[in-house]
This record gives sequence, structure tokens and C-alpha cells, in this order.
Amino acid sequence: MRLAWDSSLPTPSIKPSAKPMRRSSSSGRQPPPRTQLPTAMERMMMVPSGGFQAGGVLDNVTDAAGSSGGAVTGGGVGRSSASGRAKQVLPLAAAAGAGDTRTGAADPGTITPRTDLPTLFNFPESVHPAYRPLPIPIRVGLAVLSAMLAAVSTCTKTATRIGGGSSGSSVVIDHINWRRTVGLFAKFALRALLIGTLATTAIQEAFLRPSRIDTATLVERGWLPSPLSRFDSIQSSTIAIPSLGNTNTELGPLGVHYLRCGSGDSAPSRRQQRFDVLHCNHGFGASSLSWLPALPSLAERIGAGVGLAHDAVGFGFTSRPKASRGRKEDLIPYSLAGSAAIGTKLVINELEKGQVEDKEHKSVALFGHSMGCTTTLRMALDLPRNTRKVIVLVAPALMLPSVAANEKTVASSADNKDANKQRAISRHRSRARRIVDRLLAAVRRIVVDVPFGYFLRRVVGKANFWMSSLQSVVWGHPDDVSDADGLRFQWPAIGLGWERGLLAFTRSRLLNVDAIPGGDVKLLSDVLNLPDTRVIIVAGGNDKIIPPTASRNVAERFSLRFVTLQGRGHDPFEENPEEFVNMIEALLQEQEIEC
Repeated sequence: MRLAWDSSLPTPSIKPSAKPMRRSSSSGRQPPPRTQLPTAMERMMMVPSGGFQAGGVLDNVTDAAGSSGGAVTGGGVGRSSASGRAKQVLPLAAAAGAGDTRTGAADPGTITPRTDLPTLFNFPESVHPAYRPLPIPIRVGLAVLSAMLAAVSTCTKTATRIGGGSSGSSVVIDHINWRRTVGLFAKFALRALLIGTLATTAIQEAFLRPSRIDTATLVERGWLPSPLSRFDSIQSSTIAIPSLGNTNTELGPLGVHYLRCGSGDSAPSRRQQRFDVLHCNHGFGASSLSWLPALPSLAERIGAGVGLAHDAVGFGFTSRPKASRGRKEDLIPYSLAGSAAIGTKLVINELEKGQVEDKEHKSVALFGHSMGCTTTLRMALDLPRNTRKVIVLVAPALMLPSVAANEKTVASSADNKDANKQRAISRHRSRARRIVDRLLAAVRRIVVDVPFGYFLRRVVGKANFWMSSLQSVVWGHPDDVSDADGLRFQWPAIGLGWERGLLAFTRSRLLNVDAIPGGDVKLLSDVLNLPDTRVIIVAGGNDKIIPPTASRNVAERFSLRFVTLQGRGHDPFEENPEEFVNMIEALLQEQEIEC
């Protein structure tokens, strides 16, 4: 698996402003100018001279008034596309003080850090993450209009039935009893409710729908969710997938959003350094922001030179490549193998920097949560073999069949290896198959993607969706869920194509595009066979998604250290970051993992 990472200069520091934020008045504030660019990917990869560059790929963007100066960048260096000279770089989404007039920066009144979690920004005032309610006068008017239309419809149909059954010109209605009256009223109420709901939905979809903004615009305006946010690019590269006959598949160019804290950033100074790099993978439905409450403290307390966490493709603000042709190869970026490739290059990029490059024995700490545990294990295999690794799996969503079933699967996979390769080759050579795939993909988009995408937008677009979901399913104690917790999950949903990315990821899992012969059992066994590698499993005692007994079974099957955090749910590192960090620090001391 080979990827080329464009990062020629170190990432600039990002610090929230020490000055208090001052909001502009709603009447006098003008929205920031929006540069017109061709497409989302082109805007992330290339804009005209005078633009900005992120990770060596995005050019400096100036405002409409023609002001000039530094670049807004997520982790690289701004360069003029005409001269190639390096220009001043400004941090991405840094909290601006009053009177800040930096080129390309967002209006200082539109984005502010939270007081309860300074490493997280509130939404800009002009961004609406949920469907907005209709104004009261419009709701009253719709109610009246719905009642009138329902009354007319009900009375017309009733009179038609009665009139059609009478023999004379007069209509006799004294046979109508109370049951018929109740039935008529029920029909009237249902019709009024249906008309009102359809009208409300239509108005919301037309004028009050949630904001969906492409990542290029978010980067351009400085609207990424955290002062720790970075945005870099992976250039065109290849990745080998066993289920596709180990044929090379293109991955990139791909813009990647990730969190980075380290020396000079918001993470405190290190008392000692056990690890050169700490990397964290998030679970399903989440993003790198899940690790935001714990990442700076965790990196400091375990002695990591730098802490990283990236958004998997299909989640967060990492680019979403097109996957509309119906080919498995198009889903590779959305697979866990694709996410592991991104994380591996992030870590290797840090290991090759400065003093770390001069060290003879490098060390990394790899954390994975739920679905992200598989990604973490894949990263462990992809990193250099002589790198010391400590792996912490939190509520691992690993599929572990019985020993006999797993041995049968491994044998079957070995027997079919050549057949899979031949099928992959024939698939590439068959023009008719590609045409059929495109036709099926077109049908799928109409029958599946459109309705399910709309359903996801309506569900996630409810103002209290994330808070209620965390309280009812994820957290061990519902009362511990804070507004900042809901906001971290809500931020990624404003990304353009969020629903499409989630559906593409789901298809990659259903089609097993990155399946490993032997499954998760073989994957974990291979990791444990690596030299100087340790694996620890952590579970929440009240986890409703991955029961702690399932995590314990994994630990017992492979004789791994297992720890339960009583009273915690599926996300213990978010529910109580201090408790989680204390536990990890104690485990490292217990296992005598020193610098």
C-alpha cells in the first residue's frame, strides 16, 4: 500500500485567540464573500492565482475587495501559483479577535470557541445544521388552510355518496348517526394533518432546509470545527485489496481533514515522551471530533510527541470521491482499508519529521474505537515492522467466529485466491460488465440513494436528534450528555454530500470490498505476531452497542489485558475524558511502558 503525501513544510500552530470574541450586530454584519470556483474537488485541489493552499495543494484565496496577505491553510504552506514563492500562512479556523482583517478569514463574529470546550467552535451564525421551524404566522395560516381544504374534501365526498344513493331530488341525512359523525370527523382530521404536514415539509425543503457546505468553502472561510483542524491532500496513489485479487486501485487525490495537537499547538508540553506519535480512529457515525475532548490531554499524559485523529472517508470533512459507477473499486476510499491508508500516511509523515527521523527505534500509540478498531489493526500491519506499537481498542466491533468456522473460512479463501484474481481481471476487461454496472448503479441511485438520502437528511435534520441519540443509546448515564457532545456529532452533518458518503460507506461494508481472508481473527492474530507490539482492550460497563461481555470474550480468546470502566457507555473517552486518560496512564505504568 503506497501513498504519496504532500507535506513539504511543518504544519503551522493553531491557537484560539486570547481576546474575547465580539459579535457583529445582526443588522450590520455582511456575510463573507464567496469565491466562485468550478467544483468541490477542483476547489480543494486548485484555484486561480491569488488563491490559497492546504497541504501544498490549495492556493491563497483573497477576498472580493482584493485584499492580499497570508493564506488560510489547514496544514501546509501557501504558495503563489504564478511564482511559486512561499507566502505567510495563517492557521485554519483560528479564533479571530475583534478587528481581525486577515485575508480569507471568516468574519470574526461568525465563529467562536465554546467556553466549556475551547478546542471546539460553535457553528457560524449563518449556518443552520437542522431544519428550521416555520414562523408562527405561516404555521397558523397553514393550519387554517389545511382545515378548510380537508373540510371541503370531506364534505364533497360525503354529499356525493349520499346524493348518489337517494331516489329523489332531496337528500335525507337523518339516518346519519353518531358513528358516522365520528368517522367523518376522523377523516377530516387525518386529511387536515396530511395536508398540513405535506405543506410544512415542502416549505422547509424549499426555504428552511439544513445547511450543506462543501469542504472547500469551509476551508476558504475558516469554518472548520476546531482550532486543531488541518486539511491536507493525498496525491494519486495505489492500494491493493485482497478481495479484488490484490489488483492495484487508485486512491487520490484526496483531501483529508484531521486533528493535530503537539509541540507548539494547544497540547501542553510533555513531561516525558513514551511515543513519537499518537493516532486515534473514530467509530461509525462519528468523526475525528469524537476524540477532541481527550486528544490533547491523552497526548500529554502518555507522553506522545504529537496527537492525530482523522476523518474516515464518508464521515466528517474528508473528501468524498464519486462512487456512482457501480464498481467495487470506486468504494475502496470508503472502506476501512482506505481509512487505514490515510491514517498510516499521517503517522509516517510525522515519523519522518525532524528529531523523530533521527531516532533508531520509533514508537507509536494507536487507539481505535468500535468500527475504527479494525482500521487501527490494519494500520499496525501497514506501519514499519520495527516500530514499537501500543494498541488500545475501545469497545472493539470485531467479528470473531468460532475457531472451527474461522479455519474453514481461511482454507476456503486460500483455495479461491486464484479464482478471485481471475474474476478481477475479467471484470476489468469486460466492457459489457461495465455497462451493466453503470445501469444498475443508475437504478440504485433512483431507487435507493435518493429516498434513503432524503430520509437521512430528515432524521439527522431534527434539532435534537444527536442529543437524544447519545442519551438513549451511546452514553452510560444520559444526564452526562452536554451540548458540546451533541455539537461534535452535529458538525460533520453540514458537509455537502454527507448522506451520500454514509451510503457509500455502507455499500462498501455490505459488499466486503476490503475483506481479509480469515477475517478479524486473522487480522488480530497477525498484529499480535508483530515484534514489540501490545494490545489492550477497554469497554464501558453500560455499553448498549458492544456489550462488555463481547469485548471480554475477545480479550480472553487472545489473552489480552482487559479493563472495564463501570458506569460508562459506548464512548468512555468522551463521557469522562479525565477518567479515561487516568486509566490509560495507569495501564502504561502497569505494563512498564516507558520512554
